Amino acid sequence: YVDLGTYSFAGAANLMQSVAHLDRVLKVDNMDVALLGSLKKPYAIVDDEEMMIVSYDVVNMTITVERGINDTTPRPHYMLSKVYMVDSVHPSLDVSDRVLGETVYYRGRTRTPRGLLALESAMPASVTFDGRMWKPYVPGNVKVNGAYYPATIGTGTTLSVSWSSRNGLTQTAQFSPFTTGNIASEPGVTYTVEEYN
Repeated sequence: YVDLGTYSFAGAANLMQSVAHLDRVLKVDNMDVALLGSLKKPYAIVDDEEMMIVSYDVVNMTITVERGINDTTPRPHYMLSKVYMVDSVHPSLDVSDRVLGETVYYRGRTRTPRGLLALESAMPASVTFDGRMWKPYVPGNVKVNGAYYPATIGTGTTLSVSWSSRNGLTQTAQFSPFTTGNIASEPGVTYTVEEYN
């Protein structure tokens, strides 16, 4: 193991109610106001979805978000799902070049008034690099027959699917939520629609 420096824990909370695909207000059980106020470009991670934090309400313990940023899409989340609040402008501690498929192991060592946790006592965590930054972004603003995530589609109804293109090469300076309109896609990107009965 190589010492990569020091970092603070990410803010964390639990959802206090389930949320549907496009719900924008998250009720949480914990809110670190000092941390949220210090984040320059905050976003939340719930399960595998990333969400831009727009505002927070300490009295009602809610966070207002824009759903499905970066290369993620909105999905339902159950009550008690973990919500991590992070800052996209914080530099990474590990700036090493990595290769596709490489697995790297890390150990986070906490420091308290009693001292620094011994390396052998720190739980290891692994990350396998899957080339996420080189993959095209998934399309956003997807609608079926003009609606987001319809529960049903009537029998005999003509099926229409629409979406907005995304671009992982140019969407680096600002977040583009799922409902954002078309962004010119990268050269060579195609979209495939599959229908299941």
